[in-house]
Amino acid sequence: LLKALFVILLMVASAVAILAMLQAPTTATPTSTTSVTSTSTPLNEPVRIPNSLAGVYVGAYDSAEAVNPNTQVSIMVGLAYQNQAELNSFLGAVQDPTSPQYHHYLTPEQFANTYSPSTIVYNGLVNFFTDQGVTVNKYNDRVALNIVGTFGQMESIFHTQIYTFHIGKMSFYAPGKSLSLS
Repeated sequence: LLKALFVILLMVASAVAILAMLQAPTTATPTSTTSVTSTSTPLNEPVRIPNSLAGVYVGAYDSAEAVNPNTQVSIMVGLAYQNQAELNSFLGAVQDPTSPQYHHYLTPEQFANTYSPSTIVYNGLVNFFTDQGVTVNKYNDRVALNIVGTFGQMESIFHTQIYTFHIGKMSFYAPGKSLSLS
């Protein structure tokens, strides 16, 4: 059985879109170009997180039971890179001996400023999770957050129930349905 380290990697299609969903009135359709500076206004309805991992194991497990809501857990939240096409092009060029960019690497700060979610978006997500009562650990590259709290807090934040799934001798924690935020 896995220890109380619970890792969900949420590949968020656009961190800006998530913040826009948190900020937008329920009749608005969020877009990845929406400018957001605060997450203090919650939605009336939870908004589904695109590409959350729920459902990939449906029917593929032997048994499942609800987790103890008081158990402490740590969750990694991964954010999508910005300018993905440009990043792919850069990565190809920096490895191509015929390219003028060959072996011209970026500093970590240059990389974060070019390809990571903006500081405003990243800090907005940090503030959102902090407002939910969990501890948030930040990373300089701004493509991940580590949130620490209880299973009960995570279930409340992501509007799902978390289960211990068993497949043969292997056990893992996972949400029972797609994740949402509000």
